[in-house]
Amino acid sequence: MRRIWFFLFAICWTNASAAQELCCECKCNDGLTAKREGTVLDSRCDTTCGSVCNAHNGTNRIVSIKNGSCQAASTTPLPPDKALLEHVYWSIARGGASVFAGPLNEDIKNNEELRQILMNAQDDTSASGRNQSAARQSIQAAPLPVLRAAVLQAVQRCQSENASHVFQDLQWAAGQNQNRNWRELEAKFKNGGFDDIRNSFRIWQQHDAGRRAILYCYPSSQITEMMNRLGSAPAAPAPKPPQTRDGPREGPPSKM
Repeated sequence: MRRIWFFLFAICWTNASAAQELCCECKCNDGLTAKREGTVLDSRCDTTCGSVCNAHNGTNRIVSIKNGSCQAASTTPLPPDKALLEHVYWSIARGGASVFAGPLNEDIKNNEELRQILMNAQDDTSASGRNQSAARQSIQAAPLPVLRAAVLQAVQRCQSENASHVFQDLQWAAGQNQNRNWRELEAKFKNGGFDDIRNSFRIWQQHDAGRRAILYCYPSSQITEMMNRLGSAPAAPAPKPPQTRDGPREGPPSKM
């Protein structure tokens, strides 16, 4: 009798172990994907994936089941959708969202500040006629890894679209105001003020909504290349001689 019970127990244990060799690939509707080991009582992964997605953002999910172990539980973001890409692109290339950070101003921000900056850029007055509310909701709902992926694609697109004229635009802006803009850029560059350079360019290009914020698509290394190519600002013109009642004074008064 003991042998029979032991045999039945071994069969049950083997079946349970086999059932554990199940990988639930959960895809939540907000972009999160995750792999989790299935359980004996969850052969369709409904409970496993439901808990993953509900804990993340309370969303529905699409489930795929594969036989075999997941090897390692992981979380990988899906590519950003087209609508999110457009909203993020507008925030940077039109709204002037400052997305670069780090000691060298080269890295894309990797915290909730990035989300807030992208949302704030949607408040720009030139956004009239666009569905700013939908844009902010899309940016708010995106997981941070998906948002960073969208920023990277938006920056690459912006650079590609403006590569043929961005330096000429900077050169034109620098030469305005009797080259005072140029000298201002030079001073900011010496102080490492890359966001200051981007902001000044944006102000000087206010007349062109399509180009005014394009420097926000460029990290410091590329702005450095443009500034080095621009070179030193021309010397300021000599001050005009002081005015007198009879006209400009050219030199010391003559002795009688």
